[in-house]
Amino acid sequence: MIVVFEYDDYVDFLDDWIISRPKKGRGVKSEMAHYMGCLPAHITKVLNRDIHLTLEQAAKVISFLELTSLEGHYFLGLVELGRAGNKELQDLILERLDELKKKIQDASRIGAQSRGFSTEDKDIYFSSWLYIAIEILSSISRFQTLEDICSSLKISKIQAMEVLDFLIEKNLIIRAEDKFVLRELSLKTTADPGTSNLKNHHKNWRTRATVSLDQKFENNLNFTGVISLPKVVTPAIRETLIATIKELWEIAEQHPDDPDEAFCLCIDFFNFSSVSE
Repeated sequence: MIVVFEYDDYVDFLDDWIISRPKKGRGVKSEMAHYMGCLPAHITKVLNRDIHLTLEQAAKVISFLELTSLEGHYFLGLVELGRAGNKELQDLILERLDELKKKIQDASRIGAQSRGFSTEDKDIYFSSWLYIAIEILSSISRFQTLEDICSSLKISKIQAMEVLDFLIEKNLIIRAEDKFVLRELSLKTTADPGTSNLKNHHKNWRTRATVSLDQKFENNLNFTGVISLPKVVTPAIRETLIATIKELWEIAEQHPDDPDEAFCLCIDFFNFSSVSE
């Protein structure tokens, strides 16, 4: 696995990245040159250490390689390091690169299951359905590339990468070549009761449930029933629904390996009457 944070030289990273492509990277330099708006010979000169990438070209390479935000900043720092003209500047750049490495190492110590989120992290995580959706898709092998994530959720690469940057930084997923892979699947992703995040979590996914009405997937189920009940039976109905949810989760937990579909379950049983006692 080619990980940019393991490199101290951007040329070595580029060389290994190209070789790691299918067919040993045949044709990749031409594709990169076309994307950057230069000749393939220019890429060859960079790899031969005859010239350096400019910072503008480095930004194009970051986009071409589809690096995450942290990866991109680190790669740009490596290019700056290669171009630095004196030791004082090199030391300053190395200090910044070490800080980026430390950021990744600190995230690695958090662990996915513990979800060591700050209040600000939770606000971000529950601000959009995309954070949980992409996290879950990263547990399914056929949805682990950027293209497949974007195609499945009908979103842009910019939207997907913004979410992936966060999930990688918080160590919920890892990048393995062209794939984004979940570290550890939690089937109980939810927000804390009584918080604005809980409201956002519910609203986000119930909006998606409305969107699903236009989807004709075989196993989708959309049901809304409005009924009147005697007050004495409502606790029993509530307990039955809770028991059903637990049973569904137990079924899911019995099949943790190689999932190939992602579903959302929304259940609401609420009193909309306003009779005073």
